Amino acid sequence: GTVNLCLSYLLDYTGTPGSYVGILSGYRATVEIAAMFWLSSTKRKPPYWVILSIACLLVAAEHLIYPWMTSFPALVAASTLTGIGGGLYFGISANFVLQTVDNRAANTAISVQAVINGAAGIAGTALGGIIIDAYGVTALTSGVGVLTLITTAIFAGGILLGKKKIPLGAARN
Repeated sequence: GTVNLCLSYLLDYTGTPGSYVGILSGYRATVEIAAMFWLSSTKRKPPYWVILSIACLLVAAEHLIYPWMTSFPALVAASTLTGIGGGLYFGISANFVLQTVDNRAANTAISVQAVINGAAGIAGTALGGIIIDAYGVTALTSGVGVLTLITTAIFAGGILLGKKKIPLGAARN
């Protein structure tokens, strides 16, 4: 949601004509598809949660570097990060959900994931417009970048901590 909302504002921020939004969107979508093809052809993959964490870190990095993007070629280069991240995310997120939940809950879990993704996009777009009007586009992109870093750290940290089983009665030093 917020990525697409920001594109026209980012073009304006760099002094690029708004008519270039299609080129930028098309490029990012092409990179997403290439990343999905790469993912499907790779025999040895890291754990799904690692791929999802990498995808989110790429999206965060793109959002955090926008304040330094001063030209259309720079925006295209930055869009590569979200293109790869989006391709990895869309290519593996359903597999992660299916790996994580019981088979009997799989359909519900995938539906809940889709609803949350949609709701986040709607909320991000609605609030994003308000933030852009009040503080500018780079304030929104920086905020999204930081929020993505924080949620990725919570996600990866939760998985890593979940792998360490600490008995309830264990002594702590």
